[in-house]
Amino acid sequence: MSPKILPAQADTYISHPTYASLGDFTGYRDIWAGNTTWGLSISGPANGIVNEQMQFMVLLTKVYEKPGNWFLRGTAIELRNVSIFLEDGTYLGSMTNHTEHGFGVSATVPVTFTSAGSFDLYVHAKFLVYEVMRIGFIPLEMVNIPVADFGLPIEVV
Repeated sequence: MSPKILPAQADTYISHPTYASLGDFTGYRDIWAGNTTWGLSISGPANGIVNEQMQFMVLLTKVYEKPGNWFLRGTAIELRNVSIFLEDGTYLGSMTNHTEHGFGVSATVPVTFTSAGSFDLYVHAKFLVYEVMRIGFIPLEMVNIPVADFGLPIEVV
């Protein structure tokens, strides 16, 4: 039930247009249930047109995990919120759906710009971490990622 760990050397993820940006955010969790590292990556167009919708995908991926003991099998997540904002904090859009990939969960976030320009964007994400045990699962903690930068400006004409 725990998602598989993303292979560090897999060509599928290094060259894939959706997953190649892994590394925009990395969060390390070290708690009683074990150690887990999650990565957040962002995929989507670098250019857009005023008043036309752009689709961005935000992927949360488990890149490392070591359960705390033999009774614990690993962790899984449930997305609660994924939103995109301008650098000044202006809200642009939230996830409309999410997809489980086995190694992580992606959310689709539609965004429409009402004016032309170059925009620096960031993602806010919140997810609930579950511990998967041999007899069931329990919620562990809510993880809040306040700011994950896109890393490059989005050009809108």
